Amino acid sequence: MRLGLISFFMAVFIIPGSVLAGQVILTKSGTSSAKPDEIVTYNITYQNTGTQTLNDVIIIDVIPINTVFQEASGTDTIIYYCDNSGNFGTSATLPVNKVKWVKDLVEVGGVGTVTLRVRIK
Repeated sequence: MRLGLISFFMAVFIIPGSVLAGQVILTKSGTSSAKPDEIVTYNITYQNTGTQTLNDVIIIDVIPINTVFQEASGTDTIIYYCDNSGNFGTSATLPVNKVKWVKDLVEVGGVGTVTLRVRIK
């Protein structure tokens, strides 16, 4: 039996208000269906296509329904976890329902990837 994931992509990308829209490309890839107890890995790739360096870039992703958070990673990022209280903290205490990655600096042309791993219920 295969289980479809309804909430495949629900990421929010927040950058400083002075930066114009269209300067960042954000792409999420991963499996859209899997069997119960399988681990699914999602990669969110970001790229600064603008003409200025971006500071304090934040990516927030929602844990898909019918899954359980396993792990989040990202090079040179600070990772925060949100549980059912709605507050973000640095501890991945279950149940995690959102993950936030904070990247201090993304240079012009800079590309990076953050990763989210979940287990299918």
